[in-house]
Amino acid sequence: MIPPKILSIDDSKMIHRVIDKSFKPYECELFFAFNGEEGLAAAARELPNVIILDITMPIMDGFETLARLKADPTLKSIPVIMLTAEAGSENVLKIAKMGVRDYVVKPFTEEALLERVGRFVKLNVKTAIDSAPKKLGDALTLLVLDDQPGIIEAVRSAVAGHPWTVSGFTDGKEAAAQAVKQPPDLALVSLALPNRMPLNFLQVLRANAATHGLPILGLSAETEEDEQSAARRAGFTGIVTKPIQPEDLLAAVLQALKINPGSRFIRAEDLIHFATLPAALSTSISAAIRREFDETVVGPAASGSRKMVLDASAVVQADMVALDLILALLQGCATAKIDVRIVGSNSLAQQARGITETAKLVFYQNRVEALASFNTAQAA
Repeated sequence: MIPPKILSIDDSKMIHRVIDKSFKPYECELFFAFNGEEGLAAAARELPNVIILDITMPIMDGFETLARLKADPTLKSIPVIMLTAEAGSENVLKIAKMGVRDYVVKPFTEEALLERVGRFVKLNVKTAIDSAPKKLGDALTLLVLDDQPGIIEAVRSAVAGHPWTVSGFTDGKEAAAQAVKQPPDLALVSLALPNRMPLNFLQVLRANAATHGLPILGLSAETEEDEQSAARRAGFTGIVTKPIQPEDLLAAVLQALKINPGSRFIRAEDLIHFATLPAALSTSISAAIRREFDETVVGPAASGSRKMVLDASAVVQADMVALDLILALLQGCATAKIDVRIVGSNSLAQQARGITETAKLVFYQNRVEALASFNTAQAA
């Protein structure tokens, strides 16, 4: 993707330094001009995606520069953000009539400028090179921003089995200040927080050199699809739906941090693979199990075992996610010529018999019975 071009036209070196610092963490090209004449020449030469234009300048002020930009067929469609010293003044009304897309009042913050520019171009964070990839056993720090203490506790409980520290905050400014002061490994932010708090938090961290590459996951109710789509467009790394499911949260954290979880669901013992399905099977967990199956059972890293026990004894509800996963694993075993046995409760077996695709599946009561059936089949 070609990085956006941003042109700043201002006679102040200080403003140019602020703009340069604001956009340093992002993939973009910056161009600077110190008056309207230089700005027009730079605009015609570079054809920027956004122009940041000051009103008060020597030689040619912002009004005349804007008028000439709008009169040029090649340049008139470029979004212009004006810098003005006072909101609500005649200047604001005048530039609005001239077709300005937005304005920023001086003095302005980096966050305010990034938010305005981000309305017109996609600002992608520069990829940071991590020389020390994180591992599952590392002592990681997670920051959680949510106005519901129960959610913070749910996150803490979900990762309790790992050497990870969870810091919870209910105030966005406090959370952002702490993150910048002592960057965590990952942040989780409720998207339902009021007053643009999630977006402001995101922008503060993206604008800071120490945290601009930090993975930030949005916490959102499962039904809030528009909210989740907006968060992804804004630059959130991913989404974790509420109510929080421990396995979903763990999968999202590991994916965001690019941590190889190793064998979470499938292990090999005495040349037999044992795949254990958790009680709560979501689409993300199902996908993780399929990936692990492909990598450890039938892929290059497979041990060469020709037998597998698919233990679904913890699964109590034969919904489509569970049944699709079971069928996919069975199909994978058939393709790889792996002999497989399914362990499941009477309830699960009964539910499966009521569905055409799984009606003929054989379920064993426990692993001992399943293993014994391998020996029986071999003797026959």
